Amino acid sequence: MAQPATPEIIRLSTADLERLLGELRGLLPAKTYELVESLLRTLQWVLALLEEKTATLARIRRLIGGKQSEKSSVILPKAPAQEAASTPARTSRRCSVNGPPSWPHPW
Repeated sequence: MAQPATPEIIRLSTADLERLLGELRGLLPAKTYELVESLLRTLQWVLALLEEKTATLARIRRLIGGKQSEKSSVILPKAPAQEAASTPARTSRRCSVNGPPSWPHPW
């Protein structure tokens, strides 16, 4: 699959952005205008953070709502408390990291 072409980077000052939004206000339906305005202001804000070098890409990703990963506690159902309490703890008869157990070994 071919890589998409890199878009041309256009830099707008705040005044130019306000002028553009003023022109678009009369041309677009209200809901569409609100969406475009929000997108352009978000883009301007992210670019300003990057230019100031005050934020990392990871921080910007978190700020705009990127989730790190799904948590298993959210995906998997919770185990009933009775099952967890009635399950006996497993013990090992083999040597552990902290040394051999104190009872005699069968081997």
